[in-house]
Amino acid sequence: MLRQSLSRLKTCVAAAGLKIVLTQYLAFKLSPGAQMDVLQAFPPRFAEVRADHVTIAYGVSEDYPLAQKNVNWRTLTAIAYICDHSLEALIVAVDGDVKRPDGKFFHLTLSKASDRSSFESNAIAQERSKWKLIPALNLSGKIVFVSADN
Repeated sequence: MLRQSLSRLKTCVAAAGLKIVLTQYLAFKLSPGAQMDVLQAFPPRFAEVRADHVTIAYGVSEDYPLAQKNVNWRTLTAIAYICDHSLEALIVAVDGDVKRPDGKFFHLTLSKASDRSSFESNAIAQERSKWKLIPALNLSGKIVFVSADN
């Protein structure tokens, strides 16, 4: 019964041209120039190229402190490269800190195989033995909210 009601609600919402956002995350979206710099420095190894954002916090609302428009980080810098058999990412320092508020590492997924999720970069990042330090690469962009449903 609940499943049918949810299905009808989704149909009505879609018909009205609206979208239900169940979860969103706050991210640092790279500028096109920064994304190009990253991809030139680290040519993608796998089919699906990302290199578009660094997640700041997952499942937060617009009143989250780092979401305020006046927050400008001094530096966002890629400092290490990580890779396994089908996913690669960069570890990123935000004002010198590599840990997000939730305890995971700031990272930028570079590319992945089609059967992998960008979310899996979190697990690889936890294995510090896989970190290969790189020359610092400064990143530019802006803070945005992204629907996790995308």
